[in-house]
Amino acid sequence: MRLRPALFQRAAELRPNDYRSLGFLATAYKILGDRDQAMAAARRCFERVEAAVKLHPDNAGALAFGAIALAELGQTQQAED
Repeated sequence: MRLRPALFQRAAELRPNDYRSLGFLATAYKILGDRDQAMAAARRCFERVEAAVKLHPDNAGALAFGAIALAELGQTQQAED
């Protein structure tokens, strides 16, 4: 199976409030060894997570994705919080 980051990118474009596709995009770039793109996708993912949590503070899925994105961005203490 071949990773296709472009498909996750397209999904993120089609659903501008969806943080999951950007989380998967960050993971795909990480697996492919493209650290810069992985970090950029993780930052965008976290921005969308923040918006989702603002609307629904009890959204466990968004909180989990946010913690993963923060960890990828090197903000481990904030991710644990």
